[in-house]
Amino acid sequence: MRYNKLIIIGILGMAMIFGMPLLASAQTLERIQASGTFNIGFVTDQAPISFKAEDGKARGYALELGQKVAEAVKAKVGLPDLRTKYIATSLKDGLDMVAEGRIDLLCGAISDTLKRRERVSFSLPIFVTGTAVILREDAPPDLVRVLQGKKAYSGPIWRGSINRALAEHTYAVHAGTVTEEWVRERIATLGVIAKVITVEDHAKGVEMVAKKKADAYFADTS
Repeated sequence: MRYNKLIIIGILGMAMIFGMPLLASAQTLERIQASGTFNIGFVTDQAPISFKAEDGKARGYALELGQKVAEAVKAKVGLPDLRTKYIATSLKDGLDMVAEGRIDLLCGAISDTLKRRERVSFSLPIFVTGTAVILREDAPPDLVRVLQGKKAYSGPIWRGSINRALAEHTYAVHAGTVTEEWVRERIATLGVIAKVITVEDHAKGVEMVAKKKADAYFADTS
């Protein structure tokens, strides 16, 4: 199938970090020492930060840093033969796995928020990025202009102009991300009538836009 060309628009900034168990000191180290395994979860579709390569192995900048953490933990617990196990996951499920102690570290494009801090701990930011939206090249001009931070159209402007440009559309968003929360909050604040569909990975979101099943796809960039 031949797709229409897609365009990408940047929206806002955020930081990528590691996610770790909230009680990431004694209890976590004791569990690692008892099992002899350091479990690293990684988000599979956030290249080049974190992704599953064609050979099925974990790859990415965050994974390289995660390996450094594993080496430090190995020295801390005094187990030179400590195994490192990589577990593929999504962002949403990965955060749950960290909170429940099923993995010891989550690598990916993960945004630090107060709500998430109630459940997990975070490293220092390792990369500054943002949120982006993907549209088809034939997207409505008013929608494109509003998402670029411009006026919806030339001529007299009234308070409903932005709402009209954003309304009556279907938006796909990456599930479990700060971007999903932001899209839903903006729609509610502006009183926009629109449909929001969550997808589990970038490929599905891009496909929905390309096949005209969604008018735009919002996600954290990486």
